[in-house]
Order: sequence, then C-alpha cells, then structure tokens
Amino acid sequence: MLIANHLAHSAHLASAFESFSLPEEIGWIALVQRTGKEYTLIGAAGNIPYSLEDLGQLKSSPSEALVLPCTSEYEIWVKAASFHSLAPLPCLREFLHNLRLLFHSDNPPKKLADEHFLYEKLSRLYENMINIRRPEMLQTAADLFAELLHFKRVCLFAYSPKKQSFYGIVGHNLNNDLIKRIHEPWSNIPFAPLVLASRMPAYVPEVSRLNGLPARYIEQFGLTSLVVTPLVADNQIIGAALMDHGGEFFEPSGEILQACMQFGNHIGRVIYHQQTVNNGEYSSWLHERPLSPREAEVIQLAALGESTKEIAASLRLSDYTVRDYLTSAVEKLNARNRTEAVAVALRMGIIQ
Repeated sequence: MLIANHLAHSAHLASAFESFSLPEEIGWIALVQRTGKEYTLIGAAGNIPYSLEDLGQLKSSPSEALVLPCTSEYEIWVKAASFHSLAPLPCLREFLHNLRLLFHSDNPPKKLADEHFLYEKLSRLYENMINIRRPEMLQTAADLFAELLHFKRVCLFAYSPKKQSFYGIVGHNLNNDLIKRIHEPWSNIPFAPLVLASRMPAYVPEVSRLNGLPARYIEQFGLTSLVVTPLVADNQIIGAALMDHGGEFFEPSGEILQACMQFGNHIGRVIYHQQTVNNGEYSSWLHERPLSPREAEVIQLAALGESTKEIAASLRLSDYTVRDYLTSAVEKLNARNRTEAVAVALRMGIIQ
C-alpha cells in the first residue's frame, strides 16, 4: 500500500503507512515536507494522484485534500470522500495520532521552535481569558483567535453529539445575527468527520471543492480557504472555530496550525469548565441550543426592553404570535417568566 517514500526519512513512518488499513472513505493520505513553497512526499497510502508523485514541483497544497499539522515543517494531506458512518473514525484517529507521535520522536529539535512560538501566543491567550465570564468569554475567544493568529474572520460553533450538528454562536468581523442562524448536520459538511476523527485543525484550501461547505455559505460569506479548529475538552469535541482571511486565498504556516490546535484545546477546556461549574455537570455549552431562531429573536428584543406590541411591530408579527414565541421560549429555558428567560438566555450566550 506504500506508494512513495522518496526520502526514506524513517523506517517507522514507512512501516506505519504499510500497516495502515485505509478506510474506503479515505481516497489517499500522505505525509509531506514543506520548504517554502515546495513540497516533498515522505510517505503515502491509497490511490494518490500521479500529479502528486513529484511534490517538489507543487507551489500550493492540492485543493482536493485537507491539510493537518504534523510539525511546523511537515503536514498530513488527506483526501476524504463522504463518511456514511462513524465506524472508520476511531481507526483513522489512532493512525493520525500514532503518526504524529512517531514523527515527533524522530524530530525532537524542531519541537523546541514550535514550543517557543506557542508559548508566546498562549501566554497572551491566558492573560486575556482568565476570569472572563460568558457570553463575553465566547466573543473574546473569537477575537483572540483573530488577533493572535492573524486571521481576519473567526466564527465559533457549538457541536451537539446527540444531534450530530453544529450551531453558530459568535464571530469576529462577522454579523453575529447571521452566525446564530446557522444550524448544520455534520453530514452536510464533508470535512467535519475528519476534524471529529483527528481532533486536529484542518486547512481547507478550497471550500468550493468536494471537501467544502454548502454553496449557500460560500456565497453568503464569500469563502475560499478556511482553517477549521476543533474545540476539545475532556477528550471530546464540543465545538469548532472556522477562520479565514476575509475570503482571500491563504496558506497557514505549520506554526499557525500548531497554535490553532493549542488554542482549540485551551478554549474548549475553559468553555467546559464554566458549563460544568454553572450546571453541576456538563451536557452542552448551549444545552443543545433549545430555542428556534425566531424564539431567540423574540427573546433578544425582550432583552432590549421592547414590549410585546413593540416586538410584534419590529418583526411584523401579530401580538398573539409573539406571545406564543415568548411562552415557548420561557418553557424551553425552564424559566418562570419573561424576565428570567432573558437572564437564562444571556447566561447561556443565546442572546447578547
């Protein structure tokens, strides 16, 4: 199954690729070295395209593959088809984890440079995240992803394992009202299963390709390249951060992808800790996002002090319809009245 091992960099790496049973959902997987804008193939498994055999000629990552970090110089490229079940994910996760462990063990000097880069970024992250309360913490997390890692736009999503769906929460340099209307099953996002499996950030060179997003989001937000970072806590995915450069094509460095992974792990733990402290046990950082978009909209206007008649006029609904939405929201939030429902929704980060 080994396709190439051009540099014979490590017998362990070659053995890892030879022993890996590639799930049918994975077209091919490769380990490459990036030097500037040139690439060298180290090892690969599966039906790797002939055009990638000579990676020293490539000037960018292949648009049909996802890029996962290995070290600051080395990347894992994966061409994934649709996942019809979760069965291949544990196998893939174990292989990627072992590959990274083997590679780091063979490259101890480079880890020092990675750690220095991460220490500088994470120190500032800790300084800004300590003692911040929700929902301010979520907005701050998005802002810090952008500021410290030099992304122009960042969007945070909650993940519901129960519903296998992602829910838009908050963004940096994005319209939060639009973000909060996003609710998408992971089965509609081709790269989502790989992120869930690897628990590592993934670089998507071109989101309009097979690995990309539904067309409506590409058009609405003008998307091209993305970095997708899982938010991890207690060894589970609780959300994800999507980051880009305002719709412009870009290629992140290995250090940036490493930092994204560390940020995702830290912010995931902060969210997990706050939710556990507030509720006694962790279920979801938005309680499965209980309100419909219209219910959340009505509660948001109620939080601004608008009366039922004023909300009805703002949304061009009848008074009776607004009352129904308010009653439903109060019940879903386990609140006693409108005032308490607003307080609960603010605490959960559903409204601002």
